[in-house]
Amino acid sequence: MRTALIIRKLVTASIALLILLYFVQKTTSPKIIFAPFLICSLASIGKNLGLLFNREKIAKFFDWLFKVIFFLAWFAFLIVACYIAVRDGNYQIILFSLPFWAGGLFFAKRKLFNKKENA
Repeated sequence: MRTALIIRKLVTASIALLILLYFVQKTTSPKIIFAPFLICSLASIGKNLGLLFNREKIAKFFDWLFKVIFFLAWFAFLIVACYIAVRDGNYQIILFSLPFWAGGLFFAKRKLFNKKENA
């Protein structure tokens, strides 16, 4: 049962990676936009391959990489959005972003710095 779930997650991450690569190739927008999604997809593939082959250290590394890249992208987006809001004088957007800052900080603390979960 566990192996079937890991394989299903591996296939899902692989399909997501292929779709992302297709759009990276076809789009005219800046390619950097896709970087966090590509890295997270690769990290998910690496984690599931580590779990599939019983390589716990490899799976933990890729799980950590996924979390770090996810939160870096999350906070980078919020920083850019708030900078643009301040630059344009649109302070309502900053108020709108406060729950996302709080949620991001809460989950980052819980997922990256919680010793019980990481042990």
